[in-house]
Amino acid sequence: MNEERKLELNKLYDESSDVYVKRYKETQLEKFKLVRRDRLLRGIVLDAGCGPCFLREYIEEYFGIDISQKLLLSCPKERVVRGDVERMPYPNSTFDTVLSITVLQNVPHKARFISEIKRVLVPGGMVIVT
Repeated sequence: MNEERKLELNKLYDESSDVYVKRYKETQLEKFKLVRRDRLLRGIVLDAGCGPCFLREYIEEYFGIDISQKLLLSCPKERVVRGDVERMPYPNSTFDTVLSITVLQNVPHKARFISEIKRVLVPGGMVIVT
């Protein structure tokens, strides 16, 4: 993600963080319920573009990454980092599942994001993107 676009997204999400939680929490949880219903989640899960960590309480081995520092304020400090989903700070083959709900449309370099997901996912792992 180029630096200008990152700053733009960070500012947008920081400025709208209070509204974001009120507006999107139920929608995000509904999408997650479909995933959970079909038992798609397993093992160590990365929530790429986690925002305010809506899903944290539903996933035992949860890790999150998001570009917005302000959205991350409501997240637990452990296992959640501020970062760029196009350059994730995790070793290769770390996660059994990578979950990314309503993020892809905001990523400027989609192929780079998908490559990063592949890199941090264990062989045979599950990818869930909406």
